[in-house]
Amino acid sequence: MVLFDTIAITDLINLASSSSLLREIANIYKDMTWRIDVFLSTWFKTPLVFRSVLAFTGAVVSGSQAIQFLDRMEPAVSSDLDILTRIGGVLSLVNYLEEEGYRRVERDAGRQEEYPLLADVCALSSTAQFCRGGGKHGIVAIFDFEKEVPREIYGVNRLKVQVVAVVQNPIRHIMFSYHSTGVMNYISHDEAVSVFPISTFVDRVSYPSSRFDLGSDWNPAWKLKYEARGFHFDIESLNPMILLGKRFVKDQHCWVIPHEGK
Repeated sequence: MVLFDTIAITDLINLASSSSLLREIANIYKDMTWRIDVFLSTWFKTPLVFRSVLAFTGAVVSGSQAIQFLDRMEPAVSSDLDILTRIGGVLSLVNYLEEEGYRRVERDAGRQEEYPLLADVCALSSTAQFCRGGGKHGIVAIFDFEKEVPREIYGVNRLKVQVVAVVQNPIRHIMFSYHSTGVMNYISHDEAVSVFPISTFVDRVSYPSSRFDLGSDWNPAWKLKYEARGFHFDIESLNPMILLGKRFVKDQHCWVIPHEGK
């Protein structure tokens, strides 16, 4: 099975299609490699309970950790675990995080008045940001949580989780608000999905979703962040290495990896 770790996922798919025996071996490798509960156990004592909360709230995990999981890599413990949810799911998520030992970290250090977390959550639908439709990026609020761990994990002694309240379906938010194709991936309660898998995980190329997000110098912080992780951003090609035309989430060009047992 170690040999399969060096094989591109496209080659693994082709190999599985060549015979029933190789397909069975590939399925065993899938269950051994993309083990979501092992991956999430970095942040949560009982990952299955966390996935149940994802199912209840309709939330998904996105960002760097979704890339790490799909790319067959260890969790990036120095980065946040980003959870996207609509307003209705925030209360259940933050209650669960507090039960897991996480504590809120205030984002606005200059705020003169401190309100209980419950008050901030319940007031989300009356905020100016909500009335503006979440602004340019469709985000109503971001809640940061941290938890100290008794033993360092890869040199990190504090785990970070971010709950991002958005104004639309979280998957739609990823597709229409994220900066580039390389981050259009997510983990739900029952599967992991990449919308542009070949360009992202085989070619290691990402295409900005709009030139506006690149800024005047075409070199924003998020671009530098992912370039440091081995991705190249194609901002000039007239013939991008992605399928153009009508697409939808979980179509035949996506990678959909059911969680183990599915």
